[in-house]
Amino acid sequence: MVQTALLWDFDNVIVGKAHLRELASTLGALVDSGAPRIAAAHRHRYLAYRLLLSEHGFEVLSGGRRASGADRELLKRGRHLLGLGTRRFVVASNDGRFSALAPPGELQVVTMDPRQVSRRLARAAIDVRVLHIPNVGNRPEG
Repeated sequence: MVQTALLWDFDNVIVGKAHLRELASTLGALVDSGAPRIAAAHRHRYLAYRLLLSEHGFEVLSGGRRASGADRELLKRGRHLLGLGTRRFVVASNDGRFSALAPPGELQVVTMDPRQVSRRLARAAIDVRVLHIPNVGNRPEG
């Protein structure tokens, strides 16, 4: 059986606080129980939401204060998982940087808005899936 991991770029695929639990639950259900579920965010989001995401089974990483820090942390973890034999990744992001995992990894991209998915990521993915949560966009509310 091929191990699947979920990588969630929490700075990129996000909803307002009122719908965050629903999004975390929906994303978590995309992989088998026991599969790695990893989310990363810029430091301020990490501090604000790490407990909530942990309650949904996510390992939560801080991307620090630098631009693209969450991406770097998720890619580092993704490469580590590739070394351990993981070959499938559900990637909740729109950022083309994640195309670096394929090949040898197989990517299924999950997004709230398909217009935001980078061309490079879409080309590397075997599938781009759009999550539909009623009355919710892909950016934080107020």
